[in-house]
Amino acid sequence: MGKALRKPLFRLAFAFVAGALLLAPLPRLALANGGSFPIFADTVGPYRVVVGVAPRSPTVGFVHLSIVLADAKIDIGVTDAIVTIVGKLPGVTGADVGPVGATSSFFASSIYDANVPLGEEGEWALAITVSRPFAQTPVEPVVFTVPLRVSKAGGLEGGGLVLVGAVLVAGAAVGWFLRSKTLRQRPSRR
Repeated sequence: MGKALRKPLFRLAFAFVAGALLLAPLPRLALANGGSFPIFADTVGPYRVVVGVAPRSPTVGFVHLSIVLADAKIDIGVTDAIVTIVGKLPGVTGADVGPVGATSSFFASSIYDANVPLGEEGEWALAITVSRPFAQTPVEPVVFTVPLRVSKAGGLEGGGLVLVGAVLVAGAAVGWFLRSKTLRQRPSRR
């Protein structure tokens, strides 16, 4: 441990800065990691489509969509599609989102993932477009709409969680500072 970190004030500052960096307020991203919940399953044009969402009960902020595409006739995953999402909140001016591109999943190339920023609560209509400009046989683009209910964020999500984390880190730093100060002032019993 360096000389600077031996001084209590530097320890306190180091702990606070390290904690702040770990708990910095970042945009709230929803990541499914394979665990999305199906909200739509149907045959649309030449595709069998399943759309999943994470979190299970979407809240204002980023909502993760996983779109699984398969050829409806031969039941083989479609790996060469371009998938875009446009979100509309009927009755709310300026709340439209997109187009947001969905990227092919690293683990399964027939799963297309996107984080869609939905900034208002309400009944969203997500227009999903599937096109295959590089397919061996020409395929017309397909557009279908998926309804999605988005509620207001509550609980400790976002800023509340960061605040709780910052208080815990600050409390630990103060405890560390006071403990090291008392250990130095205590006479040894040798």
